[in-house]
Amino acid sequence: MRNIKFRTYVLAIATLMSVVIYFWSQTSKPITTQLNEVLAKKVPNFNQLLHVHKDNEKTLAFYTTTTTQGVYVASVSKRFYRYSAIEHVGFVVPYPDSGIAWSGIVQAQEKIHLLFGIVQDDEISRITIVSENNKQATVIDAGSEKIWYAFMEESLHSPVTFTAVNQEGNRVFEYGDLDYWNDLESRDNG
Repeated sequence: MRNIKFRTYVLAIATLMSVVIYFWSQTSKPITTQLNEVLAKKVPNFNQLLHVHKDNEKTLAFYTTTTTQGVYVASVSKRFYRYSAIEHVGFVVPYPDSGIAWSGIVQAQEKIHLLFGIVQDDEISRITIVSENNKQATVIDAGSEKIWYAFMEESLHSPVTFTAVNQEGNRVFEYGDLDYWNDLESRDNG
């Protein structure tokens, strides 16, 4: 009888330790490994994780697929101890003969106000969102793609306008209505 109790205790402790080790191993994986696993399971034709943006409110994954040329963005959330839920946020395709491809996303419930895209001109090193009070975008060289993104505090201002410069600071691309924003700034300062 005493031997059976001892075996039961040992089995219970071993089971508990196995569960603890399993959960620890799942949560100790780097975020990119976790997201690669989730995207590979949940996204048909998933190809490559390009970049992860994580802040206090959200985790966004920028990725590509094997069937479509372009960059996807998904909001990824944790359930219990690991990333598991994916909500597709947006997609951008390359524009022929353009230095930058872009898309704008507003999802107020998730607090996502985002401009993002693909840098198609290798010369571009910095992007300024003129319509968002000259906010600087984050530019990421992700190997197979060069992407950019910028989060806003609130809804995007129209007309969306941005400029792109090279390493020397020379403007190599612009989009939108610079005159509108320059006139607005002149009125505000004058």
